[in-house]
Amino acid sequence: AGKTEIAKHYITLHQKKYDQVAWIRADEPWFIEKGMKEFAGKVGIEAKQITQWLYKHKSWLIIFDGAQNDKFFELLHLEPNSIKGKGHILLTSRQ
Repeated sequence: AGKTEIAKHYITLHQKKYDQVAWIRADEPWFIEKGMKEFAGKVGIEAKQITQWLYKHKSWLIIFDGAQNDKFFELLHLEPNSIKGKGHILLTSRQ
């Protein structure tokens, strides 16, 4: 199975563990920005507040599908260690 299919299978098995789940296309920076704005709207906040929301909440999953940039977390303005124990990020890559 491909990486995207494995991610879909993970969601099928574990979706009940998460209060919020977002699937974001990540092969271009503008897709990431668009997806994060949509996720912010889903949780009822403005896009500029999404990073704070991730830090404050638990039980969320964001799947970034098809990431191609090795500076991925810089694009998100997110420090992976700072969200440890909060939620989960599942990242698929074509590399």
